[in-house]
Amino acid sequence: MIQTIYTGRKRYLFLFIIFTILAAVSTFYITFTKNNKSVGLVSDDAVYLLQGEYYSPWKKDKSPVVSYINKTSRFPPVYPLLLGLSGADSDNPAIASTITTCCLLISLIITGIFIWHVSQNTFATIFIPLVMAFLPETLLLAQNLWSEFLFILLIYPVFILTDSEITPAKHWILSALLVALVSLTRSIGISLVVAYVLILFIRKPKKYLYYAVTSSAPFLLWVINNNLSRGKSSYMADLYATISRGFFSDLPGFLLRQVETFTKTWQALFTGATPVGYTGIIILSMLFILSLCGFSRRLFLLKLDAMFIVIFLAVILLWPYTDIYFTSRFLYPIMPLLLFYMFVGLGLFRLNVRRSQFVFSALLISLLSLF
Repeated sequence: MIQTIYTGRKRYLFLFIIFTILAAVSTFYITFTKNNKSVGLVSDDAVYLLQGEYYSPWKKDKSPVVSYINKTSRFPPVYPLLLGLSGADSDNPAIASTITTCCLLISLIITGIFIWHVSQNTFATIFIPLVMAFLPETLLLAQNLWSEFLFILLIYPVFILTDSEITPAKHWILSALLVALVSLTRSIGISLVVAYVLILFIRKPKKYLYYAVTSSAPFLLWVINNNLSRGKSSYMADLYATISRGFFSDLPGFLLRQVETFTKTWQALFTGATPVGYTGIIILSMLFILSLCGFSRRLFLLKLDAMFIVIFLAVILLWPYTDIYFTSRFLYPIMPLLLFYMFVGLGLFRLNVRRSQFVFSALLISLLSLF
């Protein structure tokens, strides 16, 4: 791994640069999302707002529609609960937009902290969150109400807390609680629960069974309440229906279509719907290879983030919703990891610091310029 650790005046300069960039990005997104007229009218927005109204302690007179939406919605409770406690509801969508923007900005800080703790590299710490801030998918998600930013905000501290080279074992309980919150923010967070429990059984810290139960029980209880007590349809029911419709009879064809969707999504995350031509395809392929190299290194070291990626992608591969729209939303929260793996992958080629940073930034900026 390429490392650059600053002390003294250089440390203050490093902090000044970070705060300056953070202030600039914050100003951009606050302005970008202010007075957004589409909040509450697009896709999942209305459901989140009505669920937020259900959880709100400030809303006294609640419509029967609110109770109905809460009973029929598949969405886990943490994000709408955050909206409700913040006073965001169908009458105050602007507050929900502000909360979502704050989650975005904090998630950028959290990913930067993760990268700094793992690599101690100033360039990667600044550049990767900056790229995340201006990905086409980030700009799109920031315009409406989505739980992806909160999902990122909760996932990456878990990676930090469970890294044996960074934090002591006393942080296991905090990481277990965060894992539980992740699974109650987005259902696909179950992949982190599985990876976390595997890490516990590999490392076997004291009371590891207690941590395993703490991290997994809340999601299991929510699923039981959500699917059995209320008798509503679930994502798992959709998955079962997909499999029962001849899934295994055409498994090679299904997997081939999924690989094609993943390939198109990989491009869309960097360039939106913009055609990239042969140059863009070459850059995308190089970035994928670098990311794969960095991922392999982290997986060899049995790091939680790499184990999570394996399970996460396996879940998406079998998920019943397979178009680019859904796949891009699923892949977005792991983009900071994939970008970081590219940087790790470059380090495996033993380039000097300046050359690695130049190659990394040149590839990404060239690709993003196609958007």
